[in-house]
Amino acid sequence: MLLARTTYEIFAGSWPNETGDFADRFNALPKYIASTSLTPRGSLPPLMRSSSQPPGGGF
Repeated sequence: MLLARTTYEIFAGSWPNETGDFADRFNALPKYIASTSLTPRGSLPPLMRSSSQPPGGGF
């Protein structure tokens, strides 16, 4: 799941405490955060890595 930093911060404050089938699936998903203000950690999955370098320049 790709989230903007501010959306992730909102979710991170509430979703870990939610219960039920949907919450369990949501919490189990890997989350990737798009941000210009956070320090990078780890690497992008191949699909996102190729999407971040489209032919002819940026988005």
